[in-house]
Amino acid sequence: TRRLRCLDRWQRSRQIQSVRHGEFIRVARTWRHRPLISVFLPADGGSGRCPSKSINSVKAQIYANWELFILTTEPTESHSFQRLKAQERDDCRIKIVHVPHENKTSTAFNNALASAAGEYVAILDCGDLLERHALYRVAECINAGSPDMLYSDEALISDVSGDVLDLVFRPAFSLELLRANPYIHH
Repeated sequence: TRRLRCLDRWQRSRQIQSVRHGEFIRVARTWRHRPLISVFLPADGGSGRCPSKSINSVKAQIYANWELFILTTEPTESHSFQRLKAQERDDCRIKIVHVPHENKTSTAFNNALASAAGEYVAILDCGDLLERHALYRVAECINAGSPDMLYSDEALISDVSGDVLDLVFRPAFSLELLRANPYIHH
């Protein structure tokens, strides 16, 4: 069926991308412009496992010119907050933004955004995982034409089994379609 063909094509693409990491790194070194990408991750309170997977997927990027802002409401004395602070100590590109409970996350996001140095912003939800080449592809598109905005397809993956549950393929940009169906969202 069409869905299985799409899944098969997506899995083949992932395999091709994984063997080309060395090539991607070599190409990125030749770019005259290496944009800094500011990645924002609102980390929900709780187990701490959710943000660690997301954080690790950013740290594993083959394109290394990024900064990661983790917004958290965890109490500063909590074990979860201390684990996040350890991430910040281990990698100078990671910045922890504490959001007091009385503040709105949007206020904290705007404050963090004001301190971001990146030319482009990427927003992850807690639990989102980036493929290792994701930020490379963003930087590649930026180098190809300085876009105002970028967006991507999405794979919904089971937390338990790791199986692909669904694929969301987004179309090329169309203002009319976007007005009728908001396919770009956070």
